[in-house]
Amino acid sequence: SQLSAELVSLNLKLPARVWLPVHKKRHVVLRIPPNEAVCLNSKDRAPFLVYVEILECDDIQTVQMPTASERPSRCTSMLSLAGNSDPPRLSQMESSSSLSSQMHPEMSALKAIAAPDVISFISSDSLLSEESRELTRVQLHRSRSCIFPGCAASVTEDSGRPILGPRRFNPTEGDLCEVHEQTLIADLDKQPPTSESQTRVVSASEIRERFEEFSDRQPSGDFQADPDDPSAAVLKEPWEVKCARIQASSPWGHLPGWKLTSAIVKVGDDLRQEQMAYQLLRKLQQIWQAEGVNLWLRPLKIVATSADSGLIEPIPDTVSFHQIHRHSKLSLLNYMIREHGSLDSSRFLQARQNFMESCAAYCIVGYLFRVKDRHNGNILLDNEGHVIHIDYGFMLSSSPGNNFDFEKSPFKLTMEQVAVMGGINSRHFMEFRSMILRGLVAARKHMDEICLMVDIQRQGYPRLPCFSKNGKSALKALRRRFHLTKTKGQMRRFVHMIVDKSLRSFSSWMYDTYQYYTNGIHPSNRCD
Repeated sequence: SQLSAELVSLNLKLPARVWLPVHKKRHVVLRIPPNEAVCLNSKDRAPFLVYVEILECDDIQTVQMPTASERPSRCTSMLSLAGNSDPPRLSQMESSSSLSSQMHPEMSALKAIAAPDVISFISSDSLLSEESRELTRVQLHRSRSCIFPGCAASVTEDSGRPILGPRRFNPTEGDLCEVHEQTLIADLDKQPPTSESQTRVVSASEIRERFEEFSDRQPSGDFQADPDDPSAAVLKEPWEVKCARIQASSPWGHLPGWKLTSAIVKVGDDLRQEQMAYQLLRKLQQIWQAEGVNLWLRPLKIVATSADSGLIEPIPDTVSFHQIHRHSKLSLLNYMIREHGSLDSSRFLQARQNFMESCAAYCIVGYLFRVKDRHNGNILLDNEGHVIHIDYGFMLSSSPGNNFDFEKSPFKLTMEQVAVMGGINSRHFMEFRSMILRGLVAARKHMDEICLMVDIQRQGYPRLPCFSKNGKSALKALRRRFHLTKTKGQMRRFVHMIVDKSLRSFSSWMYDTYQYYTNGIHPSNRCD
C-alpha cells in the first residue's frame, strides 16, 4: 500500500534524533514498522495509526545513536539454526540457474514469497544500503509477491550478492524482500555444517515456508482481518503481545531502553479543539481526584502540528462499540462475559465497576460540554471494561449537519449499556445514577475554573467550530448547566431526569440508525 511504501522510505532516514511529542518520556525514534500501520475508519479523511520503535534516554542530544553495525543477524534467530550462534556469511548461490527456470523467464534467481517487513531485519547491511539509495527515489505500490519484469538479477562470483541488471527499474517493496531472500538461501546453502549432530541443512523450501508463515501470521485476538475495517484486528491484539512480537522481529529490539509507542496521524482537521477537550477532561479528572469521587476518565494527548494536522495519542487494548458488534456479533453484556468471565466472577465484577465509573464520567462530560456525534465508532471499550469517548469535533455550540442539533439527549446512554450494569431496576444502575450526581456536585464547585479555561480558548481561537455559532452564548450555556442555584435534593431529581431522558432518547437511536445506513457504523442493540 501507499502508506507502507512511504514508511519504508522514511525508515531509510532512521534512527534519528527525532521524537514523538505524545510519548511521555524522552526518547529517539529507531524505526516505524511499515506493515503494522493501518488506516482508521473515517467518513471523509484517512487518519492512520503507526507503531513506532523508540529508544528511551535521558538526553536526546547526547545519547549515543545506534548504527547499522549494531544490528544482530535476524536470519539466525528466524531460521532457528541450532548450534551456530554466528550469522552466516554471504556466498555464491549454487544451482540458481536451475531454480530460476521454474519462475519468471526474466528472473535468474529464486522468486519466493517474503514478508514485507523482512527488509527491516536482514543483516546484509551493505546490500540494504545499495537498494536504499534507489528506494528513496521511488514509490512502492505493488504487493510483496509481484515480479518486476525487465530486470535481470544475477550473482557475482566474488561476493555472491545479487546484483541488479543493467536495465534501470523501479523496485518495489516485494522486490527487495525477494532479493534479500535470495541472499538468505544462497547463504544457507553455502554454510558448511560444523557438526552433523549440531547443525542441520535448511533447504530453500523450508525457508520459503517459514517466510510464508511469518507473512500470513494474523494479529492475536478474535477479530479477523477485514478490508472494510482494517484497524479492528490490529487494535484487538493485546498491547503486551504486540510489543513482544514487534520486538522479536526488530533489528533494534535487543537494545536496552527499546520501547514501542504509537500515534494517530490526522490531516484535514483542526485539532486545537481536541486539545481544548483534553485540557477540560484533564481538569475534571483532577477535580474528582481532589474531591474523592471515584470516576474514571482517559484524556487523550493531542499535539496540533499545524492548523489542519496533528498527532493523537492512541489508547492500547481498546475496540469501539461498533467493532464489537460488527466482528463479535455480540451485545456489550455478552461480549464482556466472554472477555471477563461469568456474571459472578471477580474479573467480571471488577470490569462492570470500571464500566460504571467510566460511563458515568463520560455522561457528565457529554452533558456539561454538550458533546455530540456520539455514534458507536466514537465510543471505545478497553480490556479492563472502561468506556472511553473519543472525537470532540462537535461540542458546546456545534453539532453535525451544519449545527442541525439532531441529537437532543443530554448524553449518550443506551439500554445496552444499562444491561451491563444489571438492568434498569438493579442496584448497580442506582449506584450509577449516584455516581453522576456526585460527579456533577463536585464539578460545580470548580465551575469558575472550568469556564475560565473555555473563555481563554474562546478569546484566543474564536473561529474554532465550538465557538463559531456564538462563543459568548456557548459560555453562558455552559455556566447554566452547572445549576449553581439548585440544592442537592433538586440536583438528585435533575440527575434522574436527564438519565431517563437520555435512556429513552429517540433522537439518539435515529442518529445511530443514520450512521449505520450512511457510514456502516453498527448501532447499539435496543435491548439485550
